[in-house]
Amino acid sequence: MSIALKKTQRANPLNREEKKWYLSQLSKGWVDTDQICQDILELSSLSPGDVRNVLENLNIVIQKRLDAGYSVRLDKLGSFRTSVTSVGAEEPEQLTVRNVKQVKLVFTPATQLKESLTKIRLEVEG
Repeated sequence: MSIALKKTQRANPLNREEKKWYLSQLSKGWVDTDQICQDILELSSLSPGDVRNVLENLNIVIQKRLDAGYSVRLDKLGSFRTSVTSVGAEEPEQLTVRNVKQVKLVFTPATQLKESLTKIRLEVEG
């Protein structure tokens, strides 16, 4: 398998007159839950309903744990955690929930998943 790369010309954000060529990934599209279920079915003895149920329940459980303030680590896949960005204050007493600007979801791939990227072939299209 390989990842296709395309050549794209972009302007420098600091100097719009200056343009350079870059390589970016040429996406083959999206794979949805149905396709992931089908792929898992080919590797297991589970029924289609069992696979879909596990994936849907995994989503619910991850959300529940994140909402409760936990980070979630899934071996060989990675970890999910929330991250908060806030506006600073002069004194700690001035900090309230209103200082929060954004709550983000952060995914960090597991070592095994990250290392799999070193084995991907790259091909420049055109």
